[in-house]
Amino acid sequence: MTKDKKDSGKINTSNLLSHNDKPEAPCKTGFAFRYQGIIEKNIQQLKILNKHIYAASDKEKFYTEVINKGPNFSYFAVFNDISVGAVCTKQIGGKIHISLIHVLPAYRKLGVGTRLIEKAAEIAESNKIKVLTINVPVSDNDIANFITKMGFEKEEVTTKDQHEDADSYVYTKSLVPSQ
Repeated sequence: MTKDKKDSGKINTSNLLSHNDKPEAPCKTGFAFRYQGIIEKNIQQLKILNKHIYAASDKEKFYTEVINKGPNFSYFAVFNDISVGAVCTKQIGGKIHISLIHVLPAYRKLGVGTRLIEKAAEIAESNKIKVLTINVPVSDNDIANFITKMGFEKEEVTTKDQHEDADSYVYTKSLVPSQ
């Protein structure tokens, strides 16, 4: 599976997708996509998405962890049989940690990232967890601004985030409505 240079940045992953997933309601922008759980059969899509966005080398330990967690903790955002984004989560103590969130550049500003964060919140709630966390590289102002708009608050600085090999901030979001 290769990226065609004439396809305006879209990655054809249709041969890895299952076509029986139910469509989701459209985002606030009217852009509609569906969720698809990430499993061993389609983990290659996540590897391709990561390389397309970060041009990073494979982190096999991370991919193995995603597969082992099962499809209820990690999801693709799929539009026209193309994975345009993904969110991967894991439970750490009494929190759900967003270990990865990606949206292809051509599909940003359409509400996909917002819906993926909402999906992470659903994962937390289905596991009776009331706190989401995410590490954001210190140098990534775009994701920091996005996460802040989504209600996350900066908590602390860590070193060597698992995906970015750089210092990062830990952001948290309480899923308990404030009174």
